[in-house]
Amino acid sequence: GNHFYFRTRGEVLGYDLSTGKSLWEKKDAYKSTSMRTLSSSPRYLAVTESTDETVRFQVLDATTGKRIVTIDPGAFHFWRTPLILGDTFYSYDDFDGMLVAWQLPDGQPLFRTKFGGQLASELQSPDGKNLLIHHRVLKERKIILSQVDAANGRINWQTDLKLESIDRGPILADSRILYV
Repeated sequence: GNHFYFRTRGEVLGYDLSTGKSLWEKKDAYKSTSMRTLSSSPRYLAVTESTDETVRFQVLDATTGKRIVTIDPGAFHFWRTPLILGDTFYSYDDFDGMLVAWQLPDGQPLFRTKFGGQLASELQSPDGKNLLIHHRVLKERKIILSQVDAANGRINWQTDLKLESIDRGPILADSRILYV
């Protein structure tokens, strides 16, 4: 739908952009005021909540704001901005260099794919069927671009971008990836 979400100090707010009216508010619903990221789809909204000891993902109904499932990834690592495609929630563990997919609405793990490097740019899916993952190979000072099948985590292809870093996320345009 035509919704807009934002977070602030322990709260998440949902608005209808066609009317400007508030859809819902989640006040004081989180153990931490450190809610780093939001990711949404027409059906779901995910909030990454962290404390000094834990990280967990709260998946909400995008229309009502009601909690659907809490996903506990099992380790306190630096989890990057998640991505939601259909009924699948994806996130990247920068510590282990691991892409993890969970089935929604139950939050059960679907697959894990190991890359072994830190994410250089946020997860993207230009076609809704595949993920683009940019990860750094730190010791070799290079960035690898991988296309991953979103349904099963298999790597379709990888290429060395011949770059040491990416200052900004890539721009996707007409089946091309542009780096600025």
